[in-house]
Amino acid sequence: MNGVLLFSGGLDSTTLLTKMLKDFKFDSVLAVTAKYDSIHNEVEFTAASRIIQYFQHHALPVDQWIVRLPQNLWSGSNSALLQGSEKPI
Repeated sequence: MNGVLLFSGGLDSTTLLTKMLKDFKFDSVLAVTAKYDSIHNEVEFTAASRIIQYFQHHALPVDQWIVRLPQNLWSGSNSALLQGSEKPI
């Protein structure tokens, strides 16, 4: 059985990736990581890529697919988490 996981590189998605491979015995997992215009996304993206490399180094069947979301996807939003926001976090 193959699986797909929206993978941020955070604790929750890393735990689920591990469970998919070890406990649920998925044959392979495609980890989808989104790049988007947020304050913390570069850190998340780096962590996600390093975790995938770690799994691959240990011969675990996981691949990463990177989705680059349009920069204007969040236009009109006033979230403090977006780059360029004047709101404090």
